[in-house]
Amino acid sequence: MTTGLYADPESARGTLVNQDLLQDAYDAILAAYIPERETPVGVLAAARKAADLADAVWHEAEAEAPAYDCDKGCSWCCHQPAVVTPPEALVLAAWLARERDGHACAALGERLDGHARRAAGLDTAARFADRLPCAFLQDDGACGVYPVRPLQCRAVHSTDAGFCQRLFEEPYTVYPALQDGTLASPFLTLSKVVYTSVQMGLAAVFQERGVACSRLALEPAAAVAVRDPHGTAEHWLAGAGVFDAALWPHGD
Repeated sequence: MTTGLYADPESARGTLVNQDLLQDAYDAILAAYIPERETPVGVLAAARKAADLADAVWHEAEAEAPAYDCDKGCSWCCHQPAVVTPPEALVLAAWLARERDGHACAALGERLDGHARRAAGLDTAARFADRLPCAFLQDDGACGVYPVRPLQCRAVHSTDAGFCQRLFEEPYTVYPALQDGTLASPFLTLSKVVYTSVQMGLAAVFQERGVACSRLALEPAAAVAVRDPHGTAEHWLAGAGVFDAALWPHGD
């Protein structure tokens, strides 16, 4: 199986993958995709299957994990760049298109474009320092696309919300301390393994069939897809570089 989602499978990020779960996810997502393969309907079916599967696996696995301190309205982590695959961006855009009319989606696309320009080149620490929230974060601290939020957003769980607040408020102090081991990370590894493995399985379904499934930055990818989710999916499946402007810029 060729995943290709992360450039270096031996990197630290690559260790957050369970190969058995990746294979199981690939098989299950492929089964959901095949009846409608190479169509926008198939893309949405694959993305929904990935989210449902990852949530189900995490629901069973979280009993083995430490208790986490996350709740609705706790949104410190919602100021960092979010990585998605094309199917995730497309299922999010299709959901938005059902919730809003065409004019509202066009206006949202313009707003996302502006947000993406402001965020361009900013890593997590820089976004925290700039106080730049996710474009879909609501005023009450809740996610505005929660039912279709990306897999990597679902993966983030912390045992200490106070630490997350400190990381947000003092990124250039806390990040170096995390990197040199002075501070222990409160973020759960198990949930990252679950959602990253399933995300790689989702990508592999398309890459094995010759469709590029690169990592994308959420906001510019959503800006591309939200104006015409069906047409964007068709062009992407046909090999057009519709998401080239949204390619993830931060490395592994």
